[in-house]
Formats: sequence, C-alpha cells, structure tokens
Amino acid sequence: MRRVHAGRSQVAKLNAARLAAGKATMGFINPWLYASANAGSVYDVTAGDNCDTDPPNSRSKAFDGAVGAAVAAASGGGGDGCNSTYGYLATVGWDPVTGLGTPNYEALERIALHRLREG
Repeated sequence: MRRVHAGRSQVAKLNAARLAAGKATMGFINPWLYASANAGSVYDVTAGDNCDTDPPNSRSKAFDGAVGAAVAAASGGGGDGCNSTYGYLATVGWDPVTGLGTPNYEALERIALHRLREG
C-alpha cells in the first residue's frame, strides 16, 4: 500500500498520475472532491468532536446561532458532555470537525484517472 501525506502532496501525486496518463492536471479540485466523496474517495469520520468548555476567543456570536443549533440538533445535542455552543461533533457526511473525512488516495487516483469531464 502506498502511503501519501494528506493535502497538497496528494494533489501533486494525482496531477503526476494524470500527466503520466496524458491527461490535464486537476486544477481547482474542491468541486471535484465534493462530487467524489460519495464514490468512496474519503473515509467518513463520524466519531469525535472539537468541543471546548470555554467560550471561544475569536468566533463571532452570529456564527454560533443557527449553525451551532443545527449541528447540535443533528448530533443529538451533545449528550456526551460536549458543549456544542463552543464546538462541534463529527456526524455522517460533511461536518465542521472533519470536513469530508480522511482521504482514500487509491480511490481518489482511480476516480481522477477516469474522470469524465476533462478540465
């Protein structure tokens, strides 16, 4: 199994694989990553949190409102002791703790090499 560090080094390897196959580089990959997430390109992290019992120092009160309430409701309100006003719980799909999840490089490369839309 090949090991690749997360982030830019994975994108560099994806670009290298595409160039070796005679394809264009990935370019702006965010839309592609979100579209590929349901195809097994990430491992969804559904346990854990980034909770803090102290009030945040820099986050605005406006951010805490609806977004915090929605995440708390979706995650059961932080029944594990998490004060979801000052942090978030990992949930199924995208969440503010882990984003899309952790990359599955082999799946990302397979999808990148067989991508229908070249750009």
